Amino acid sequence: MWSSREATKINVALERVGYSPAYITRWWNHSAYPELSGRTPTRAWNDHESDQVRALAEKIVSSRFAEQLPESAAILNRLEASKRS
Repeated sequence: MWSSREATKINVALERVGYSPAYITRWWNHSAYPELSGRTPTRAWNDHESDQVRALAEKIVSSRFAEQLPESAAILNRLEASKRS
């Protein structure tokens, strides 16, 4: 049950930074990554290496967020407001 919840959290994080459900399915099942020893996230997850999969997802989400930052007035406004607090 916990494993399923953690995987769902990864899916939600990927969606929130703009990845489509089709991309997320490909990410889990069809893309191999050096960070996972050349395995897909699903294979690594099933090999009980969920920490590595989470770390990879965090890296992808952070990178995507950083790419979108200059284009997002809302995010820039929030960051500016947080500096004043």
